[in-house]
Amino acid sequence: MRIYTSLYSSIDIEPEKKLMRVTWFPKSVDLDEEGVKKEINKILDYLIEYPISNIIVDSRKYPFRANETIQHWINHIYMPQIIDLGIKRYAIIVEKKVTSMFETFENTDDIEEDIQVEYFANTQEAEIWIAQG
Repeated sequence: MRIYTSLYSSIDIEPEKKLMRVTWFPKSVDLDEEGVKKEINKILDYLIEYPISNIIVDSRKYPFRANETIQHWINHIYMPQIIDLGIKRYAIIVEKKVTSMFETFENTDDIEEDIQVEYFANTQEAEIWIAQG
């Protein structure tokens, strides 16, 4: 069920699976840093409304991976809120698999116990991993 769409991304949920799917669109390249944060914050807004345990983000069209300011915000503001909202598995679809963001996370005390984050180059593998959770 589609719950949000813009020129930059869409958010769908599958309530029976407690799953949220986020897809970034090519037009997201037109966003500035504040626009990216606003778009990502939509995920948090809908997590408050819907009982979700798992997220799959298709980031293949997300153009801001090398932006240190946005990545710092994701690691230190966004992800702690994701954890607080009870997300257990967070799958990120990329063109090719990369190192998990939490391997270099500064405060890794209890994060691994609260949430599992994995990168996948294959959507089906991400689906299988989410279903195993």
